[in-house]
Amino acid sequence: MGRIYRFDPRRGQVVILVVFLALGLLWLAGNWPRLLARFARVDYLSTREVRASVDISGILVANERVLVAPAAGRIQWLAPAGLRVSVGEPVARITSPGGGTAAIDAPAAGLLSYTSDGLESVLRPGTLPDITMPSLAGIKSVTVADGQEVNAGQTVGRVADNLDPVYIYVAKVPPGMPDKSWHLTWQGRDLRAVVSYLRGPGGGLFLKLDRYPDKILDGRVVNFAVVTQTLTGRLVPQTALAVRDGQTGIYLDQSGQAHWVKVQVAGRLSGMVKLAGLPRRDALYVVNPLWVREGVPVS
Repeated sequence: MGRIYRFDPRRGQVVILVVFLALGLLWLAGNWPRLLARFARVDYLSTREVRASVDISGILVANERVLVAPAAGRIQWLAPAGLRVSVGEPVARITSPGGGTAAIDAPAAGLLSYTSDGLESVLRPGTLPDITMPSLAGIKSVTVADGQEVNAGQTVGRVADNLDPVYIYVAKVPPGMPDKSWHLTWQGRDLRAVVSYLRGPGGGLFLKLDRYPDKILDGRVVNFAVVTQTLTGRLVPQTALAVRDGQTGIYLDQSGQAHWVKVQVAGRLSGMVKLAGLPRRDALYVVNPLWVREGVPVS
């Protein structure tokens, strides 16, 4: 009499699980490139610019005149800070404890400021070779608010002429800086500065700005960046390059599918590369090519 085999439900579940797992692996082997391509990102291949820069702090030298309180009392400003005032225009009024008033008139035309630092009469554009420059750490500014009590003879503000050139003193010049003209950026604005005066070996230099934003006159210390290198063209991240058979290229989005094309690298800067050898037309490229293969959908 033969042996009778009884079906073991637990063993049957294992067999079914193995079969489904094998089928899943077979399906994944055939479709994993398309699945990975879902993580691909595309961007427009367009003309861009990237810069390398060095951050520098300098000391502003401008044509400034101080405002002095003629008497003790409470000050009332008659014009807002940052407004250009005319010579002789009343900019503040002092009310003494006894009720008397005295006016403060602008000694020159320029932008009104409620702040002073005691260097207005020292740092003069006409005396650059003779100026003893203070340290950045030694500059202390004082602001006189509206309604504040002031003393007779106290400096309460200044007027800076925003139509005259200004100078920025740089004490420590980084190596490799241009000899004549510097490309600066200040609070998102591009500025052109000319090297105006050198103070000798290790003595720093003065940069001259003929055109500048008015707000640069607000403070004595100017923090800016010097652009040392610029790369302009059809730029992509270094990581967007894809090497095939020893040749460098990128994946373009052509009709919704990834298509590898050979490119020439014409420059590199700050993690970006400049491409050459591509047709002059708008195109989408794959930013992260590790996720794609030739022909897979990318959009």
